Amino acid sequence: MIGYSLLSFIFSFQNYILIFFLAIIFTFFLTRGTIAIVSKFGLLAKSNKRSSHKGTLAFGGGVPVIFITLVIWIIFAKSLNLFSLAVLFSTSILALVSAVDDLKSLRARTRIIFHILAIILCLYFLPSNIHIFPIDLPLLVDRILTGLFWLWFLNLFNFMDGIDGIAASEAIFICVGVFLVAVFFTLPTNINILAIALAGSAAGFLPWNWHKAKIMLGDAGSIPIGFLLGFLLINLAISGYFAAAFILPLYFLADASLTLFKRLITGKKIWQAHNEHYYQRAVQAGFGHNKIVLKITFANLALVGLAVFSISQPLIAFFIASLIVSTLIIHFFQLTKNK
Repeated sequence: MIGYSLLSFIFSFQNYILIFFLAIIFTFFLTRGTIAIVSKFGLLAKSNKRSSHKGTLAFGGGVPVIFITLVIWIIFAKSLNLFSLAVLFSTSILALVSAVDDLKSLRARTRIIFHILAIILCLYFLPSNIHIFPIDLPLLVDRILTGLFWLWFLNLFNFMDGIDGIAASEAIFICVGVFLVAVFFTLPTNINILAIALAGSAAGFLPWNWHKAKIMLGDAGSIPIGFLLGFLLINLAISGYFAAAFILPLYFLADASLTLFKRLITGKKIWQAHNEHYYQRAVQAGFGHNKIVLKITFANLALVGLAVFSISQPLIAFFIASLIVSTLIIHFFQLTKNK
């Protein structure tokens, strides 16, 4: 019986490896084609207050990432429940709306309305016997708090996409962390498949987005990717791995939240584009995009390990993760002070 279980695990793991590399290959070549198409038609984005780029850069790189991820999820997932189907539909709509935003710059109010409607639709199909937070809350309060977290997370993921390679690498580590928890601690198969498909798609895109980037995700990529990552993290929380759900994205959560709070108390408009994140200020101080992303990468490697460790020791794992992220943010702050 033990031998059969081991063989079954090895077989399923081989399938996950296949999915991962299929996602890498297809996204890599589709992204190359996207660069050629958008360059031909002059679909180039100028640097703005949120980015740390100079000049123009092709956008739309998120389209192949989302397309390949969703196609693989549909093909390989044996069954999708109503919650997952609602997420699939909402992700497609958000990608479409965000693509229009890349081309025509929609009003912030219009964008946020679509984000809220997508989240409400998905949470509506979440069974009423399922609670996300580990404390005993009324169902409505549980759903409202979950919705607020999801809304904040998909937007902060968009905010944090400000230098080459940062968003794609963050997506890879969050997905790998979710996958490891999902495989070794029994989460639904469709969650495993989505996590490994998105990790592979982000990995296939990353070579084109590494410094100096040839293309960026654009809102058509960062918004739906943030939405899918939020869905994966919520599934961790639903399954009882609440600490892991917070540890995996902790650097993005901390940097974006601290920056937002700082802008709020100084009277700045928190919804406006800016380049005041700690990692961006480090780049402005003269440190290369790739050096900053590599520092975040090492922190994320530790966070993935701590997410798995949190299954048995959640408080200790969260404490160590907070210490690592705090140290990194202080380090970035010191880099700006020393210049």
